[in-house]
Parts: sequence; C-alpha cells; structure tokens
Amino acid sequence: MAFFGFAAEQELTQTIRGKIYDEDTRQSIIGANIIVLGTEPFIGTTTDIDGNFKLEKVKVGRVSLHISFLGYETKTISNLVLNSAKELVLDVPMVESVTTLKAAEIVATKNRGEVENEMATMSARSFSVEQTGRFAGSFNDPARMASAFAGVVSDAEGNNDVRVRGNSPKGILWRLEGMEVPNPNHFGAEGASGGPISILNADLLDNSEFYTGAFPAEYGNAFSGVFDISLRKGNNQNHEFAAGISALGVDVTAEGPLSFGKGSSYLANYRYSSLAMLSNLGIVYFGGIPEYQDGAFKVFIPTENIGTFSIYGMGGINGINQEYYDTSETNMLAKGTFNSGMGVAGVNHFISINKKAYLKSSLSMSGTFSESIGSFKDENNEWYDSYEDSYATVNTRVATQLNYKFNPKHKLQTGVILSNMHYDYNGDYNFQDGQGLINILS
Repeated sequence: MAFFGFAAEQELTQTIRGKIYDEDTRQSIIGANIIVLGTEPFIGTTTDIDGNFKLEKVKVGRVSLHISFLGYETKTISNLVLNSAKELVLDVPMVESVTTLKAAEIVATKNRGEVENEMATMSARSFSVEQTGRFAGSFNDPARMASAFAGVVSDAEGNNDVRVRGNSPKGILWRLEGMEVPNPNHFGAEGASGGPISILNADLLDNSEFYTGAFPAEYGNAFSGVFDISLRKGNNQNHEFAAGISALGVDVTAEGPLSFGKGSSYLANYRYSSLAMLSNLGIVYFGGIPEYQDGAFKVFIPTENIGTFSIYGMGGINGINQEYYDTSETNMLAKGTFNSGMGVAGVNHFISINKKAYLKSSLSMSGTFSESIGSFKDENNEWYDSYEDSYATVNTRVATQLNYKFNPKHKLQTGVILSNMHYDYNGDYNFQDGQGLINILS
C-alpha cells in the first residue's frame, strides 16, 4: 500500500524547448525571456546565442508561456498541450515593437488568431494543431475547423468543402510549405477542393493560416479562400514514436535527430483505413467499403554556410467498389469502381543574406490521378462496361522570395512563382448497350 501511495504523489513532467527569432529577418534573438505562467516554484529561462531555449521539469497538462525581449512586442502563447510521452518543440517568431514618444498609448488585447504574414491586412486567421482538435466535429481536419469562422459555411453532404462568403468551394487554394498543392483530400473529384476524409494528419501540422479575402500577392490562384499549411519539424534531440487507432485509420508516426548536420531532424507518418483493415481481416463486409492510405514526411537540415534545407512530401491513394442491387437485394444490376490519389514532394531553401534580409527558394512537383469504371447488365444478363474515365495532372513549380526589413515599420517582400502544368484526360463511353466503348476525348 505504501508503494502505491508513493507513486501517486509523483508528478509527471516534460520538457519544453524551441527557438525564438525575428519574424521579418529570421535572425535568432539572444537573451529573450521565457516564463511558464502559473508555476510554483517559478519556471523560466532565456535564449542562448542561437536563440534556443529549454524548460525542464514542467508539469504536464495545459501550459501557457510568456515571452519578452527589449525592443520586441511581448507574446503570450496559451493552452499548449504538454504530455508525458513527447517533448514540446516550438518555433516562435517575434515582432519588433515601434515606440513613438509623446503620444497616447492605447492598450488592447491581441487577437490570438493573428497571422504571421504581415502582408495580410484583413480576413486572415491563424490556427494551431491544438485548436483544430478542439473544434466540435472537426475530426482534426483544418477544413472542417474553418467552417466555424465567420463567413464560412461547410458542405451539407458531409464533405469538408467550405464556402467562403458564398463563393464556390472550387475557389479554395491549398498550399503546403509555401507551395501550391492539389486537393489534399481522399475521394475528391477533379477540380474540387474538398472530400470526405483529409489526407493532412494533424500530428504533423505546425501553426497554419486561413484567409477568407484580401489575399497577399503571393496567393495569386485563389478567389474564395486560402489554406496555408505548414509541417512541423521533427524532434532534433530525441527519437520519438507514436501509434494510434481511430475510426479514420491506424497510423504510426516517427521523428528524431539525423546524424548529418547539427540540429537536423526527420518526421514521418503513415495511415491506413480502419474499415479497409477490418474488411481484409474478414470482420466487416458491405458494398462500398472505402479503402485509403496516406503518408507524409519532412526532413530539416540546417547548415553553417549555405543556409537551411527542408525536404517534404505528402500523398495518398484511395479506392471504392460499389454495387447496386434490385429491390430484392439479390440481383446485382450495376457496379462501379473509383480510384484516385495525389502526391507532392518539394524542397525549400532558406538563407540569411544579412541582418535585414533573407532569401527563400522552393521547388516542388505534384500530381493527381483518378479513374472510374461503370458496368451494367444487358438484356442477356451479361456484363458490359458503360464508361471508363481517367484523368491525371503533373505540375512543377519554382518560387523565390526576397524579404528586406528597412525598419520596424517598413519591409519589402518580392518574388516570383513559375508553374508548368500538364493535363491528361481520357474518356470512353458506350452509347448503345453492348456495342463497345467509343473514345470521345483523349
């Protein structure tokens, strides 16, 4: 009995660490103060010469951090989830403050949803992984979570399509790691921006942003809304592994340091459909079981002289076989097969030119495919293919962006994005029962 009493008194603790840097120049901030609010005894630290900090033995649960440094706006990060199984690693940008003497000072509460992109003047919201999981019915899906924002309406049929101020969901632009990507959803139709199940896994996401209008110039291919998604960096000090199971799927995640380069890390995740797994085991069976699998990764490699590289990728494939019966549910009248998928891979390079300027360059390649086949029975009760559709895209994009900070009030951001897009469509249709397929488009 004494042993169990001793164990119950032990508090579970974990480590919080990360990096503090200037939002405009990406230069490390040395000597910034980081305090864990509401702790007794007091827990706090300062950043080192590289802008890194480490808080040890912080009690698990929801914690809030207060970050301050002379000449910069103070920052409070609330409701961070700290658990005993995983270190909390943060990248925190700070904005240089502007002080005008002999002027009235107006103090207001800062909007916790304020985005980091200073070129966005309005209609922009940031969201964290923790927020995505707390919204009712979001299923850890950023698109479903965004439907709770003002001016945004979700799809009534159950997909995660969103309509922003009455505009079509097809006007939504998805970006990953700063580059445009195809629709990141399973079972999404070509040209659509949503689907029933998101390929994005919340365990891999960093703080991201959602725009509903007045887009900065870098978002040139959107007229409805923009999801600007970022993948977090893996733990660069310890190897960590996690596994989970839910109604959406069985997934595994791995992250940890890499041997080449100080501070290098990897992050990888794979997920497989729960229903498909149960069907393969013979536990459940019904017509039209959705099968899907997806994965994502990010490799972060900082160097001393040639900047920082990050290599990332994400993709998923899915399929469903549907069967249609008569009223007696014994005679099959029609059947159809639908398969689709998407993938993207890219590399980003960041280099600091001086204390006021940095250059970011990106290269990505993405693609999608979908195919559908429909079959019916003729008068002789023989099967024939009624249609066969296939559609594929391959996109290559190159982008570069220069940021220069003149002073705390003014900065310049300029760049260029080049895209090469290739489309391949094939359509075969049977206009008369049993007469064979006729190609009408290729």
